Amino acid sequence: MKDTNEVRLQFVNIGFKYGLATSNPNNKSVIFKPYDRIIERGKETGYISYLFLNTHTESSTFSENEVDNVDNILHSEEFLSKISAEYIKTLGCICYTKGKQILFYPAYTSNFFKIFIDRNKPLKHEKNISIDHYTLEPSFENWHITYSKGHYRSKLLKTRRIDDNLINWFGISINSNVKFEQVFQNNAFAYTIQVSDAERRIQDIAASLEYKKEYLITAPIINDSSNKDSFYHFEFYVQVDSSISSKKPGIIALPDQENLQIPISGKIMYTDYEIDIPNCKGKLIIVATKVAGILKDEALIRFS
Repeated sequence: MKDTNEVRLQFVNIGFKYGLATSNPNNKSVIFKPYDRIIERGKETGYISYLFLNTHTESSTFSENEVDNVDNILHSEEFLSKISAEYIKTLGCICYTKGKQILFYPAYTSNFFKIFIDRNKPLKHEKNISIDHYTLEPSFENWHITYSKGHYRSKLLKTRRIDDNLINWFGISINSNVKFEQVFQNNAFAYTIQVSDAERRIQDIAASLEYKKEYLITAPIINDSSNKDSFYHFEFYVQVDSSISSKKPGIIALPDQENLQIPISGKIMYTDYEIDIPNCKGKLIIVATKVAGILKDEALIRFS
């Protein structure tokens, strides 16, 4: 009788054009997390986009005179090609599932979050929490947070509708001292699978890798010699139908003064990145900025 529990070891390498030209030594890297769906639970992986972050201070700092041209600068191939590999970190991974959910796996490591609602009304203040991923439901009206420990979920949360075609999912502010994973061009990992279901899982991962995309994000800040302290701020939007115009997304919920150790100072410069999702009618839009000031906590999550 054939042993249906027979297993074998399978190897995969994920290659990126960005990052250090060496191999990733971290076999627990967030870039591998989306594949747990097929490896551990047998669910199809879906389409994956990798979000990388330029952490080089000088290249993300601009004068007030460059405000009107910052989008053209940041999105140009010339600018992207000049970012040194050691400054390219992983912000997270986006996964669009067969069930039409959008998942975001964050890559920053932090052991202290303040989660707040409607700008400055604290909902939860927890120590030592670790977020595995955020899940946006197919309706784009609800979402939840899945925590790493025990994979328990938050209650169902609401998105904010900006207009008929634009939805604000969530916003997050991250202190500049929070560590992000380094990006490497070669990322090998191994997994064990049952021989009886090996081919399906291998083909699923191969198909997902075929459509993977990389986005290098820069969070701009206006040069201000009077204040050297700053934090990152990102807002995640969904354009429901990318063929229809909508309002331009922006910054709608920066932390309130009570959440800051040093208040926000100066003007705010931001840009946005459109994340195309295969087989999805809409697209994800990420607004990025760096703000002069210091958060009291390592990270704050904002939602409506």
